[in-house]
Amino acid sequence: MLHLFIMLIFLRAAPQPVSVPVLCYHNITAGHAHASSSLYISENELLGQMRTLSDSGYHSICPDELHARGHTIGCHTWDHPRASGDQGLPGAERQLYQSRETLEKITGSAVTSFAYPFGKWNEAIVKQLQENGFKIAFQLSGRSTSKFPQFTVRRLMVNGNWNGPRLLQEMRNLQLK
Repeated sequence: MLHLFIMLIFLRAAPQPVSVPVLCYHNITAGHAHASSSLYISENELLGQMRTLSDSGYHSICPDELHARGHTIGCHTWDHPRASGDQGLPGAERQLYQSRETLEKITGSAVTSFAYPFGKWNEAIVKQLQENGFKIAFQLSGRSTSKFPQFTVRRLMVNGNWNGPRLLQEMRNLQLK
């Protein structure tokens, strides 16, 4: 089994800009999907989803293209703490700064993106991110807000049981919310 966390950004040629969610895959397995398939997908099902997206006019932006455009690996905290109420992330020194520093040493590049633990955000966390040079952050549910559009980008956890048409439907459902 491959233990991967990949986020794929798909673009679609359209006359007007369209909001498209970032697709998240946590674990890709050989053969059939794992029993806990909301975080696992089989290699065959992943390839089927990619074919469906391609056939529907979407194309991925590969990691090397993202890097060439100035993108890099983003933070997801050190150990996935849960923020409570309207408070910022507990232990911000470790959660934001230490994890970011570690990733920057590994990649040799600035880390400016962040994925909220449990997909949950609040204004205090946004302020922590802004104060520390983060430029974009990804959530799991809720609408993007006009007050912090770059810090409330929607991401989609892709279920390992979805086939390609179901993936397209879930993406369209997000666009309607």
